[in-house]
Amino acid sequence: MLKQVLRLAACLAVCVSMTSAASVNFVENWEDDQAGAIPGSPWYADPLMPAGGLSIISGEAYNHTWTPGVGYGTNGLLVNSAGFGGKDAGVQARLVPVGRWVEATDAAPLTFEYFAKSGYVKYAEWYFEISLGDVHAPRLVDVGTGNPLPNPIPVIALGKPMIESGVWTKDTCFFDGSAWWPVDHLNYNDVWQFFGMTLNSDTITIPSEGTVPRAYTGVFDRISIYTRDYTSSYYTVIDDVSVTGGTVVHALTVSPESGLLSLGEVGGPFDPQCKTYALTNVGSSPIDWTASKNQSWLDVAPASGTLAVGAAIDVNVCINASADALPLGTHTDQVVFTDAISGNVQNRSVQLYVGHADTFTELFITNNDLSNRTLTFTPDGSAHYYTACSTSATAFPVSPNEGTTVTISGDNFQKVTLAQGATVRLYGQAYSEFYVGANGYITFGSGDFNAVESLVSHFNRPRISALFTDLNPTQGQISWRQMMDRAVVTYTNVVETGTPGDNSFQIEMFYDGRIRMTWLGLSAPDGLVGLSRGTGIPPDYLPSDLSSYGSCPAGPHPADFDGDGDVDLSDFGHLQLCLTGPSVLVIQPFCGNADLDSDDDVDQVGMDRFLPCLMGPDLPIPVNCLPN
Repeated sequence: MLKQVLRLAACLAVCVSMTSAASVNFVENWEDDQAGAIPGSPWYADPLMPAGGLSIISGEAYNHTWTPGVGYGTNGLLVNSAGFGGKDAGVQARLVPVGRWVEATDAAPLTFEYFAKSGYVKYAEWYFEISLGDVHAPRLVDVGTGNPLPNPIPVIALGKPMIESGVWTKDTCFFDGSAWWPVDHLNYNDVWQFFGMTLNSDTITIPSEGTVPRAYTGVFDRISIYTRDYTSSYYTVIDDVSVTGGTVVHALTVSPESGLLSLGEVGGPFDPQCKTYALTNVGSSPIDWTASKNQSWLDVAPASGTLAVGAAIDVNVCINASADALPLGTHTDQVVFTDAISGNVQNRSVQLYVGHADTFTELFITNNDLSNRTLTFTPDGSAHYYTACSTSATAFPVSPNEGTTVTISGDNFQKVTLAQGATVRLYGQAYSEFYVGANGYITFGSGDFNAVESLVSHFNRPRISALFTDLNPTQGQISWRQMMDRAVVTYTNVVETGTPGDNSFQIEMFYDGRIRMTWLGLSAPDGLVGLSRGTGIPPDYLPSDLSSYGSCPAGPHPADFDGDGDVDLSDFGHLQLCLTGPSVLVIQPFCGNADLDSDDDVDQVGMDRFLPCLMGPDLPIPVNCLPN
């Protein structure tokens, strides 16, 4: 199994081209400030408290990362000393520009850290806060009593508060948005100590303390230093403050982040024609917004509006009829969403491929979204060769219980030869044999050992990849089955190497050229899925979005073989023509629909199921007859 070693190398070619959401990287050590001054940029006065009392202090004892002999880098921030007289003091700095916010999620945690050193802390109070707007953690909630505020407020704090009732605490505490809770103790002996927490979607993790619920789960835009002194002659110094990670979001959020990619022939139509973007105001005041574009073949509606706090609206970006006159080639535009209040803009690309052939192939790095889905590929004579449609799936179309087990180990494959001259087709090429690979694909012409999914490997030979990834075929079962109208390969509860859980999927290859793939439960988050002609990566390759194809049209009633809406003598004649007798497999592609009991023959049992449906021309089919 090579993939455990090579996964990173295989990912690099794709991963380096991916963009990720911006994160926060706020770091402050005060080395560019003048000793004795108040904190300079990016800090500014907190409107709720004066800045007086906070000052820059110099000397190697006051710098957490000072290196002897370097001769510089010796500043820290003195947050309390004698003479404050019990007054508040503090400053703020923005983590993100106006009109943007930072959120902490499980996928992108936000880490808040600093170092502190204190001579004595009994008569002093200080802590750092990250908040949304000008708000501070109240000192009206007793530390550790479990009596939270009735409603969370948008602030998380970490430091050494004093209880409002006048009872001093030497504990380091954190404020979770609703209540203060003790963590550990600050050393009194001039020793630098680390303070930190990591915020996830709804939890806070504090070193040595563990993970606890997070009362306030919203966004942040600034960091604040709060301090109060009570005529102590001792000091506390802060250094190396950082807030990193998270995801920067705009006050005007635009979802999804992906652009519109539409395909079609010269003259149209184009699919998908539209993409809908949800605009949401996650800020604290109303937002005027606009959405603009440049090309005449693109429509954006609505193009402007005002969003109240917390409100949302859908904006539709659509290819219009003017695109029908576009020549063969790639045509592009860009939709610009603008927050008119802050001036922030967010762009979404539009790519229109006229005459581009869909390769029906998607490489999943994460978030494989094909569970409980069936995709059917039907030859249609177009430049794409197939048309694709989708339906939901709760069971395989063909039961694997009657199949023949394919015994494979490692990354090997097994050759399958069809009986009675039957052939399956891929892009019009007929094959009487194929190779079932251990790693979730079928190849034609030769087998393949490859366990590392990539576009290069997928397109290097004729291939149907249902879940091209490093599978362990000894855990689960692979089977195949030849039927009257198709050959079927099923992977049941097969495990991906190094990933918990199993994966079940099925490939049906009809003799008339159709291909159908069905996925039930998938635990693998990655993998490659698609069809390949085997001629290498197409020069104009674009990834397909396999979950975006439209629904398959409903088929006729199972007993209505000619699809004319009734069950009459024409249908009875088709059944008679296909009659084989029990346990006789006859390869008749046009007779696959006559196998009404799915046992690979057309016999008296199937006839007995059909006869209650036989009503005559233009008469309704009984409801309880072979439920569709």
